[in-house]
Amino acid sequence: MLDNLQQLVDRRNRPAWLVLLACLALTLIAWYGLQAQTEKNKQQQFELYVRDVLDAIESRMHQHEQILRGGAGLFDASTAVSRTEWHDYIERLNLGQNYPGIQGVGFSQAILPAELKAHIASVRKEGFPQYTVRPPGARAFYTSIVYLEPFTGRNLAAFGFDMLSETTRARAMRAAVEGNTTAITNKVTLVQESQGKEQAGFLMYLPVYRKGLPLATVAERWAALQGFVYSPYRVGDLMAGILGKRTLKVGFSIFDGAAEEEATRIFSSADAPRAGTAGMSVTRTINIYGNTWTVRLDSRPEFESEFQSPLLAVILILGGGISILLFVLVSFLIFRRDQAETLAQQMTEEIRRNEEKLRLNEARLAEGQRIARIGSWELDLLTGELVWSDEIFRLFEIDKNQFAASYESFLNVIHPEDRATVN
Repeated sequence: MLDNLQQLVDRRNRPAWLVLLACLALTLIAWYGLQAQTEKNKQQQFELYVRDVLDAIESRMHQHEQILRGGAGLFDASTAVSRTEWHDYIERLNLGQNYPGIQGVGFSQAILPAELKAHIASVRKEGFPQYTVRPPGARAFYTSIVYLEPFTGRNLAAFGFDMLSETTRARAMRAAVEGNTTAITNKVTLVQESQGKEQAGFLMYLPVYRKGLPLATVAERWAALQGFVYSPYRVGDLMAGILGKRTLKVGFSIFDGAAEEEATRIFSSADAPRAGTAGMSVTRTINIYGNTWTVRLDSRPEFESEFQSPLLAVILILGGGISILLFVLVSFLIFRRDQAETLAQQMTEEIRRNEEKLRLNEARLAEGQRIARIGSWELDLLTGELVWSDEIFRLFEIDKNQFAASYESFLNVIHPEDRATVN
């Protein structure tokens, strides 16, 4: 065992180690390449999911703005819009089917202090004897929710509410008039939150002006203000309507403003990963109607599982196994080569020793023949070649350089009268 280990680390086994290192390097390169490509695909797919969620939110909000613009257009096209006309317009929109998640569409009327009593009396004559503008108290300017469809359930709680009396709503309403544009509020609790689990909410406003009045300046717009077409939103219901039945591979949370604080959180999707626990996470902002939403999107476990390729482990296992097999094979070939070289060297040395012994034996034989004055010869019966020892040349007194080394040459050196006898 110790000898085998010593052979493995012997410098003669360096080529095997080089093969092992090269194969392992190729395995790691292949693994890293696949890992990088997988990570790139993962990032691209994550970006698609992120864009899908953000686009769905932005697209739906723009659609809701168009609903408000349609309501404002109804006021612009009419001398007066009755409660019945407002109901018919909103009913035709089929909000529950076409815009799931919207809480309703309403109209908040602008009221000067001098008009307040007449306004309350007018609405009560429509069949709402308990109607009043709330909260009570003297103010320089009033608004009151007079239309809100569907006029059932939660929405009944908003009837008569002066949204301009509440700071967050008033800020968005003023922004809508001053910019003559659509505006949304920061995070609020809707007056409709009177039953069930409370959700964060916000409202979208679009100002409506009396016809024929100048609107060039902020003061002129306030003087011409007839009211606001608006929509209240419970964010959880809105997001459920936006996302529909799609299965999300990313969780997301929405914060009102530029900071991710619990106090400003207005929505978190079901089972959204906690911050810092997801494999992939990105934060984006949506600038929408004068407000900023910060959206943090995190990958879900089912998304991560899509990119846990078993091929990565296969590459490491297979590549490592092949590397070890090649290392063993090359080491075995090197050991066999060394054994062959050692055996060849031993055989060469043995041949040299045998040649040296043969040379010495031939020298002893030649010396013995010289002393005994005898010689030896060999005749190849097939070829007729004749081989004489040196002593025979001396016995016959023949120059070996002039001898043809054949039996006929031998007979030629015999006296003609003796050839037959010798033969």
